[in-house]
Amino acid sequence: MTMPVERYNALMRTQKFLIELQNPRGDWKKISEIRKEATRCLKHYSWEMDLEDLANQSPDILRKQR
Repeated sequence: MTMPVERYNALMRTQKFLIELQNPRGDWKKISEIRKEATRCLKHYSWEMDLEDLANQSPDILRKQR
Protein backbone atom coordinates (compact mmCIF):
# COMPACT_ATOMS: atom_id res chain seq x y z
CA MET A 1 0.00 0.00 0.00
CA THR A 2 1.29 3.43 -0.92
CA MET A 3 1.47 5.95 1.90
CA PRO A 4 0.65 9.66 1.39
CA VAL A 5 4.30 10.66 1.87
CA GLU A 6 5.30 8.17 -0.83
CA ARG A 7 2.76 9.71 -3.22
CA TYR A 8 4.13 13.18 -2.49
CA ASN A 9 7.70 12.03 -3.01
CA ALA A 10 6.73 10.30 -6.26
CA LEU A 11 5.20 13.49 -7.62
CA MET A 12 8.30 15.49 -6.68
CA ARG A 13 10.66 12.85 -8.10
CA THR A 14 8.70 12.76 -11.34
CA GLN A 15 8.80 16.54 -11.65
CA LYS A 16 12.58 16.49 -11.17
CA PHE A 17 12.95 13.62 -13.66
CA LEU A 18 10.96 15.44 -16.35
CA ILE A 19 12.94 18.64 -15.84
CA GLU A 20 16.23 16.73 -16.13
CA LEU A 21 14.97 14.81 -19.15
CA GLN A 22 14.22 17.97 -21.11
CA ASN A 23 17.72 19.33 -20.54
CA PRO A 24 19.62 18.89 -23.83
CA ARG A 25 22.89 18.69 -21.89
CA GLY A 26 21.58 16.05 -19.52
CA ASP A 27 23.87 13.20 -18.64
CA TRP A 28 21.54 10.34 -19.53
CA LYS A 29 23.84 7.79 -21.06
CA LYS A 30 21.44 5.02 -22.02
CA ILE A 31 17.75 4.58 -22.66
CA SER A 32 17.82 1.88 -19.96
CA GLU A 33 18.72 4.55 -17.35
CA ILE A 34 15.72 6.62 -18.44
CA ARG A 35 13.42 3.60 -18.24
CA LYS A 36 14.68 2.65 -14.77
CA GLU A 37 14.09 6.17 -13.46
CA ALA A 38 10.63 6.27 -15.05
CA THR A 39 9.82 2.97 -13.31
CA ARG A 40 11.00 4.40 -9.97
CA CYS A 41 8.86 7.51 -10.50
CA LEU A 42 5.74 5.47 -11.26
CA LYS A 43 6.06 3.08 -8.32
CA HIS A 44 4.05 5.32 -5.96
CA TYR A 45 2.71 7.83 -8.47
CA SER A 46 -0.78 9.22 -7.85
CA TRP A 47 -3.30 7.59 -10.11
CA GLU A 48 -6.75 8.78 -11.15
CA MET A 49 -8.47 7.69 -7.93
CA ASP A 50 -5.96 9.63 -5.81
CA LEU A 51 -6.29 12.70 -7.99
CA GLU A 52 -10.08 12.56 -7.81
CA ASP A 53 -9.89 12.42 -4.01
CA LEU A 54 -7.54 15.40 -3.97
CA ALA A 55 -9.79 17.35 -6.34
CA ASN A 56 -12.82 16.64 -4.13
CA GLN A 57 -11.01 17.59 -0.92
CA SER A 58 -9.12 20.62 -2.24
CA PRO A 59 -10.81 22.05 -5.33
CA ASP A 60 -8.75 25.22 -4.96
CA ILE A 61 -5.57 23.17 -5.56
CA LEU A 62 -6.84 20.70 -8.16
CA ARG A 63 -10.03 20.66 -10.19
CA LYS A 64 -11.45 17.78 -12.14
CA GLN A 65 -12.03 18.37 -15.83
CA ARG A 66 -15.68 18.24 -16.72
